[in-house]
Amino acid sequence: MTKHKISIAIAALVIVIAVFYKFAFRNPNVTYLPADALTRNVSRSDASGTPQALQAGKDISSEDTKTVVEKAKKKEIKIADKTLTVEVADTPALQTLGLSGHAPISDEEGMIFIFASDSIPHFWMKEMLFPLDMIWIDNKGIIADIDKNVPKPSLDTPNSKLPTYSSTQPIRYVLEVNTGFSDKYGVKLGDSVDLSQL
Repeated sequence: MTKHKISIAIAALVIVIAVFYKFAFRNPNVTYLPADALTRNVSRSDASGTPQALQAGKDISSEDTKTVVEKAKKKEIKIADKTLTVEVADTPALQTLGLSGHAPISDEEGMIFIFASDSIPHFWMKEMLFPLDMIWIDNKGIIADIDKNVPKPSLDTPNSKLPTYSSTQPIRYVLEVNTGFSDKYGVKLGDSVDLSQL
């Protein structure tokens, strides 16, 4: 064998080993998504008030091949005497993804976004497949605002034309539930949400 053939054989072997390790040792507790899956649901405003993807989401989505996003934990909360099983979005990656591309949910399901401190985050409905009610909750578990029947955008809506939604005051949590949930179950401003299981 010539040196050239040996070099090619070694390079091929290194590639095979790298591919094997990539797939053999994947963490079963995470979901592996395409890198472009992360510029999705949650955004914050910069000083000019322009929504922008969470910085952590931008950093993660800049990877060339695959992005690792942990699976959202599921917990129970209680609102309007109804127990919901919610997916917990408590990391920048999960908050950026949100429910974008998610199959429609039932009245017993939702997603709760947990922020590290009180803030006024801005949400949009990019790549949403169904409409929502957004329930904005303060750090004491009291409902501060409700955006009802937030429509899903048409697929051809450019990002610059997507409306954004936010609370009128600082909040700690945002609960996304099926559209019409608030009216159907009598959810109103000032109601308390039991978040003790989070």
